[in-house]
Amino acid sequence: MTMKAVFEVKRRKRSVTQGEAVVYLNGVEIADFADEYAPDGKYGDVFYEGKGRFLLFDQSNRTNGCLKWGSVKPDETFIMAVLLPDETTRKYYQGVREQRERKIKRILQGEEGETC
Repeated sequence: MTMKAVFEVKRRKRSVTQGEAVVYLNGVEIADFADEYAPDGKYGDVFYEGKGRFLLFDQSNRTNGCLKWGSVKPDETFIMAVLLPDETTRKYYQGVREQRERKIKRILQGEEGETC
């Protein structure tokens, strides 16, 4: 049985400049990373400051002149960090990397999460 691998990144905004990007494989959470927000960030949900508060708005609506905040990293950055970990992760976080690899294998074999 071959299972399709569908990656998704969901973002959790913790403050004006910080958040979290969570990577899912076939609906199962496999990793989370720090996510940085900045004025005119292009990725994820974009927030703007209006009347002292931050509101969610459609990313295509960039004409209202308010200060906009969005993530500085695209989804692909986080997905690639899971699939191809950098040297620091391979060397110093070997246990985390191995745990992710085992979880990915279980998901793709249909042992964990939703099966379609």
